[in-house]
Parts: sequence; structure tokens; C-alpha cells
Amino acid sequence: MSKRNNEVGATRAATLKDIRCKCHGPSGSCSAKTCWFELPEMERVGTELKNLYYKAEQVKWRPKRDSRNELGIELFPKYPTRVNRDNTQPKKETKPLIYMAKSPNFCEPNEKKGILGTSGRECNANSDGPDGCRELCCKRGFYSTNKTV
Repeated sequence: MSKRNNEVGATRAATLKDIRCKCHGPSGSCSAKTCWFELPEMERVGTELKNLYYKAEQVKWRPKRDSRNELGIELFPKYPTRVNRDNTQPKKETKPLIYMAKSPNFCEPNEKKGILGTSGRECNANSDGPDGCRELCCKRGFYSTNKTV
């Protein structure tokens, strides 16, 4: 599962690549041109991977079935790939990320799993990240105090 998810992420990052070119020649005449592929900013790649994460699909594990019976006859024949009306291959969509089990709820304490919960922790009211009150307080609400020392 991890190998597949790694491949999906790498493939998605590779599809975001841009082509960059540089001209060579006297006085910028562009008599020779060098081009290369360049990955976009890491922030863009991260945003795309985060979108894949939110669209992840849960799967169930099944033992792999052999596609042939004891006589060697194919039980599940492979059918040709679908072709669009204009005889072009259909556009490949990005495969979703997959997971087998949902993550435990880290907001509430669970002694069996060793989860302490987030109740009573300090949060940063100015942050939208994982240390922010909206994320850390798990929609329980929060109050802020100012202390002068």
C-alpha cells in the first residue's frame, strides 16, 4: 500500500513539471536553445499531495486470487482497454491514495491505544496549522487569556 501511494505521489509531482528554456548565441540571438524539465515550487507539490490525501479511498484487503484454474485456463480474461470515440486512449486520471483503516481519533483520550487526547493543551490562536486552536481543540471551542507578568 505504501509503495503504491509513493508511486501515486511521485507520478502526480512529475505531472506538475514545467519546461524551462534558455537561449544561447551572440547578443541573445537564440541560435541555440537548451530546454529542461523543472519541478514546480514545493508548496505547489505539497498542495497537490494534500488534495490527494483528502480524496483518499479506503480499501479492504483480500487474498490474491490466481487468474488460472488447475488446467491452466484463464478464469478472468483481460479485456482490451477502453478507447474514446475518436480512437484516442482515454485521459489517465490520477489514481487515488488508498488506506486500509481510518486513523484513530487523537482528540479524545484512549488508554488502549496510548492516546492522551488534546484537552487542556495550549494552542496558538493566530495559527491555522496543527498548533492552531481550530485544529488542536477539535471543534470543542476554546478561550484565551492574557497574563501580564
